[in-house]
Amino acid sequence: MHTAASTAVSFAILFGVVGYSFVYVSGNPVQLPPAVGIDVVPVNPEIAEILGMQEARGLLITEVAPGSPADRAGLQAVRVELRGGQQVPVSWDVVIAIDDRAVNNEEDVQAALEGKQAGDSMRVTVLRNNNTMNFNLVLE
Repeated sequence: MHTAASTAVSFAILFGVVGYSFVYVSGNPVQLPPAVGIDVVPVNPEIAEILGMQEARGLLITEVAPGSPADRAGLQAVRVELRGGQQVPVSWDVVIAIDDRAVNNEEDVQAALEGKQAGDSMRVTVLRNNNTMNFNLVLE
């Protein structure tokens, strides 16, 4: 059973994991092409539990560049609020597919985007707070 305190502690762990992931991936970042405008980290079991996801899958959006194709399409980075002295996630997008191809890591993203060029569009499927949504994004 999750309580507010256990959720807050879990989210503190998420920040530790995400912070580590940023350091870990900084030499070889897992991100969509620069023309898309998002940074992501793979959803591991700990992150999935904190977000209340049924399974660990997809790529958690950690940053959306202002004015980027992702921003214009409506994709959102994880947003947290301070509650009871703890940071808790209040909104988040996890990319689970690109053009109906599941994505869980950098290789999946590269395969889904193979052959795409500036001006091409793609359908990005995300879990936004555990609700499936589709967004059309035009590459620049």
